[in-house]
Amino acid sequence: MSPVWDVAPHPDATPAESPGNFRKHDIHPIPGGMRPPSFALVEPKLRDWLDLVNAIPTAQGHPMERLAEAHVGFEQVHPFLDGNGRAGRLLLNLILARLGYAPAIIQERERPRYLDALRAADSGNTWPLAELIARTVLDNLYRFVVPALAGPGITSLTQPSRLGSLASAPVRCSTARTRTARRSPVTAPSSAPCSRASSTCAYGPVPKPPMHRSSTCAPTAAITRST
Repeated sequence: MSPVWDVAPHPDATPAESPGNFRKHDIHPIPGGMRPPSFALVEPKLRDWLDLVNAIPTAQGHPMERLAEAHVGFEQVHPFLDGNGRAGRLLLNLILARLGYAPAIIQERERPRYLDALRAADSGNTWPLAELIARTVLDNLYRFVVPALAGPGITSLTQPSRLGSLASAPVRCSTARTRTARRSPVTAPSSAPCSRASSTCAYGPVPKPPMHRSSTCAPTAAITRST
């Protein structure tokens, strides 16, 4: 088995844009209006992004808000020719692990909501993305981390009936940072309850998006914000 890039490299990739190297040309805006910076600004933007990430442990506000800002900040830089979404989610989980949180594994069924949240964050509203990250971390804590640590005696917590009751419970906004295993999920800046079982929350209904966010390398090459 060979690396994918050896079998099907990006059609517009130059030798300097192989895997692990930053893009060397500009790309058109991603649908929704987000315009990645010029390729000449990728390295300076990433240095600024690293400063943002390193400041998360001491930043004010809920850490999920800061994580959402960091995640969308990386995606907005769009440093690579391909694989930016996958790289960004891996980095998000690395930061979560460093902060002592469970990983945020975004399931296939959550992809439309995730893409909607990225679009909202592109416009300056990071609350939907912060809520999605918080709920995903909590889901993975209940489904995988707690059962793995506690052993067979805790399996009842992972039964569909128990998970259904957890999913239907109302969740209210919390900006207080806690250090317990069950951290308060971040929701929209409102006291209105959110239904975990639906895509409608205090910030309003989420429109149905296309499955991919893509941008085009001038003049014809397609770049996809990978999901």
